Amino acid sequence: MFNNILNITYNMAYSRIHAIIKQDLTAYIEALKDDKPNLANIYANRVVSNYVFADSSENSILGFILKEQANILSSLQRSRPSSLYNEAREGILDQLEQLMDHYSKTIHPNDLWQYYTQCVRILHKYQLDEPEVNAYNEMDPEFTRFVIDKLISYLSENCALVETSHIFDGTLAEIVRLINTHGFNDRDLMIYLYMTTILRVLDYKKFELDRYDLKGNVNSWIEEKIKNIEMINTSDVEVIEMFNRILPDIASLGSEWRYYYIKYREIFREYALKKPTRVLSDDEKEALINTFASAIEKEMK
Repeated sequence: MFNNILNITYNMAYSRIHAIIKQDLTAYIEALKDDKPNLANIYANRVVSNYVFADSSENSILGFILKEQANILSSLQRSRPSSLYNEAREGILDQLEQLMDHYSKTIHPNDLWQYYTQCVRILHKYQLDEPEVNAYNEMDPEFTRFVIDKLISYLSENCALVETSHIFDGTLAEIVRLINTHGFNDRDLMIYLYMTTILRVLDYKKFELDRYDLKGNVNSWIEEKIKNIEMINTSDVEVIEMFNRILPDIASLGSEWRYYYIKYREIFREYALKKPTRVLSDDEKEALINTFASAIEKEMK
């Protein structure tokens, strides 16, 4: 009897997911209309959670995309003239209205990718500071592609340092800078989207390592993810096809991230605010020093 109740509950949840996500999207849109992007970010979390809990996590990437938009709009609201913020907000609202018009129970990955890239292009021009607007008035996406290739090689060569350093988020920060100031192509956006999703889970794994000393699970996990990043970076496959290939892993990351949140909630938030620094062992310090020394030596040759 208990199993039957579970099956009925599951089937009800699954059959209702379309209507539930539309409610989440409606709340997200209303929050943006009310100039509350921080509140919209909460509704984006619900999109991820509801897809995950309804065993439809392959669509959870929509929630990650919505979170990114809300965070960018929050930053623009704080740091840009209201006229520029409103322009950016209206551009995103237009795209959201189109998404709602075409929304169906199963969102096709191609539609998600198109929505994402269009929104990135809308928001891109508003993210430069005033001095940057005049200085970087000519984009050079080939330069971005060249440097990202070097950054990913560096990250791959130093994969073992991810567990005890900020090399992963440092690499991602450089990619963000390049995209904002020099432009991008779709492959760069694919790498950025995948890495930001990885980082959400990586932060929790490093939290466990620091707080509970759960060793041996971060390096092997991140090694696989970095191989995927390399594949995206170097593959001759069309970006949209690569997006479809990597989507199952993004779905898995979305699920892992939400269950981590349930597990740790405010404990992790307090940890993140305190930003503790894990003390490196002597061997780890030596490895880090040798890595930077080698990098400098290569640049001098």
